[in-house]
Amino acid sequence: MQITIDLPKHTIEQIAQRADSQQQTVEQFAKDAILAQLNVYPSQNDRALMAQEIDAYHRLHPELVKTYLGQHVAIFNGMLVDSSDNITALMARINQQYPDDVVLIRQVEEEPERILHFRSNRLVRA
Repeated sequence: MQITIDLPKHTIEQIAQRADSQQQTVEQFAKDAILAQLNVYPSQNDRALMAQEIDAYHRLHPELVKTYLGQHVAIFNGMLVDSSDNITALMARINQQYPDDVVLIRQVEEEPERILHFRSNRLVRA
């Protein structure tokens, strides 16, 4: 199926620059970006499978950090199946090789989970 989307000229220029820097066509870059965005939020049925892949990532993390620190890795069925410095290229390969499967993609950092701290303002009634 083909669709047409009207975008501002500066957006098209940005897409063209990024596609060129990753040696992709504009069409392929846009397709990969849309597929990556859709894969960010797994469906309810996939959450249990994703939890298993997250557990596997935690189990594999001590070894991954030695070799893949800073890179993105793909975990499928509890095993490392691919890695790359380029997340777009990795996503494209994963979408091609595992189109209907749950695959965890994470950037390998020193700690397996990033801890986020949120500060909030305290409102006091006068």
